[in-house]
Amino acid sequence: MSLFIDPSSEQIRASENLGASAIEIHTGRYCDARTPAEADGEMKRIVDAVAEASRSKLRIAAGHGLN
Repeated sequence: MSLFIDPSSEQIRASENLGASAIEIHTGRYCDARTPAEADGEMKRIVDAVAEASRSKLRIAAGHGLN
């Protein structure tokens, strides 16, 4: 099972608890950022989520809105 989630600790833990084998981290807020500071903040959330999820057995992808 693969789940599409926001870049948050709560959703990563929920994915593990549900027995997911993979997650895709939603990058829409990063894509919709209107300022460089907002984009930087969203990128940090994504990078932090990837780092947290990589400590688990989850396969990780990221996407939606990237171009």
